[in-house]
Amino acid sequence: NIGVKHLLNYKSVAERRENMLWFRVPPRVYFKQGALRLGLQEMVGKKKCTIITDRVMVDLGFVKKVTDVLDSLEIRTQVFSDVKPDPDLKDIDRALSFVKTFEPDLFVAIGGGSPIDAAKLIWLMYEQPDIRFQDVALRFMDIRKRIIRIPDLGQKATLVAVPTTSGTGSEVTPFTVITDDVAHQKYPLADYALTPSMAIVDPELVMSMPKTLAAWSGIDALTHAVECYVSVLATHFTDAEAVRAIELVFKYLERSYKGGAKDPEARENMHYAATIAGMEFANG
Repeated sequence: NIGVKHLLNYKSVAERRENMLWFRVPPRVYFKQGALRLGLQEMVGKKKCTIITDRVMVDLGFVKKVTDVLDSLEIRTQVFSDVKPDPDLKDIDRALSFVKTFEPDLFVAIGGGSPIDAAKLIWLMYEQPDIRFQDVALRFMDIRKRIIRIPDLGQKATLVAVPTTSGTGSEVTPFTVITDDVAHQKYPLADYALTPSMAIVDPELVMSMPKTLAAWSGIDALTHAVECYVSVLATHFTDAEAVRAIELVFKYLERSYKGGAKDPEARENMHYAATIAGMEFANG
C-alpha cells in the first residue's frame, strides 16, 4: 500500500520578500563648468546663509566665489570656517552656537568630505534640536532597517553641498561620519533625510587640487564604485552607475594626477566619477 507519493519529502519554505527598493539622490544636481553660480542663483528669495567650510577654502578664494553670488542675491552670509579634517562633536557644538543666533534659511557646505559631513549634522541638529546624537549614531548594515528614523529636513533651511575634491561623493549621499571626542570613536550616521537639497559639481573647483589629493580621492571614488558593484544590495540601477564610475576612473585618474589643471578634461571627468560613485554608493 506504499507508493512513490508516500516517499516524497515535502517541505514548506517561506517566500522571500525584499524591502521596497528605491534610488534616492538630491532633488537637484548641477554640473559642468560654472555650475556654482547657476546653482546658487536658484536660492533667490533666501534671506540668510551660513557657509560651512574650512580655512583652506577661505584662503583659496573658493568661499568668496560663493559669497559673491549670494551678495548679488541680497542674501546675508556668515562663514563658519573651523571645520577640522575629521570633524568631531565639539566642532558641531561650536557651529551650532554660531548658527542658532543667526537663524539661517540656507546652508552652503563647500570643501571636501569633512565640511559637507559636518554640515549635514549641523543641519540636522539645527532643524531637530531634540534629537540626540547617541540615538542616531547606531550602526546598521542596511539603512532601511534602522530603529531611529530622522524626520525629513528642509523645513527651516536648505542644504547645498559643493565638493572641491573628487572622491567622497558626500554631496549626494545620506551619510555623514563624525568623531565622538569623548569616546574617541568615529560614528557613521545614515538616513536619507541627510541627503543634501542640492549638489553643485563644478569642475572649476578641482583644477588646482594637489596631485596627491587627486590620487587619494580618485582611489576613494573607485573604492565606492567597486564596493557597491559587489554589494548584496546592488541593483540594476546602481550597477549601471558603478560600471560608469569605474570606467571614468580607469580612463582619467592617471591623466588627472599627471596633468592637473593642464588636463581639464581629466579633472572634470574625475569630478563627475566621484559624484556618480557617490550616487550608487548611497543606494546600493
